[in-house]
Amino acid sequence: MTVRHNPAGEAGTDPENTGQSSSGLWNDDMERLHRQAVERFGARCLWNMRPSKTLDGMRVVADGLRAHGGMDAWRLATEIREAIARAAR
Repeated sequence: MTVRHNPAGEAGTDPENTGQSSSGLWNDDMERLHRQAVERFGARCLWNMRPSKTLDGMRVVADGLRAHGGMDAWRLATEIREAIARAAR
């Protein structure tokens, strides 16, 4: 079961989440980047959200890193955005 972020801002569960979104598939690179973002910047940048492990969820992570993190978080957000672009092709 995966915890996801919904538009109302509440966390919910999605037992059918297969890691797919309308814009592409979840991959190992995304898993690594998601884990790195949560471990390094979760308390500072992602404390108020639980984005799903989808490309759309990673966009939320990147936005949170850019809005609330420092230069290292900004660099990771850029790496996430580049990975999203590669996965969406």
